[in-house]
Amino acid sequence: MKALGFPLRNVLRIDRWRRPEEIGWVSESGLVKQEEGFTFTETEQGVRIELRIAYEPPASVIGTAIARRIDPMVRARLQHALERIRDLLERKVSPMQLTREASAIVSKASIGMLALRSGRLPLVNPAVFSFAGGSLWMTTSRYAAKTAIAKRDPRAAFL
Repeated sequence: MKALGFPLRNVLRIDRWRRPEEIGWVSESGLVKQEEGFTFTETEQGVRIELRIAYEPPASVIGTAIARRIDPMVRARLQHALERIRDLLERKVSPMQLTREASAIVSKASIGMLALRSGRLPLVNPAVFSFAGGSLWMTTSRYAAKTAIAKRDPRAAFL
């Protein structure tokens, strides 16, 4: 992501992991100090997902002024992303139903392997995940190679 021509890249570290209720992270480096996370709460209708974001712009007064200018853009992007998550979750047809035994195994694990087809060879990455409400949740950048590959060829395996 860029803001006013400056790349906004951070190294993030997971600092909260209460399965299956919460996953959160903080920045370890980058221009913008941030703390973010998802909480998952089961309801009668399914799972309520909340996203919390807190950030501290760089350069004190100047950074705060810039943050105010880009805040509407950031909010619009977040709203769009949350709507896409909602639309995906509210689909009537689930791509795969897990057995109770498989659900029990997945709900106890925290790291899995995501396999995608990348050209002639498979791309296999470890992935931190959360399993809540029958859905598997992973966090990744929209610019990551695995995201681009999954968009191009959605056949994937997870173990």
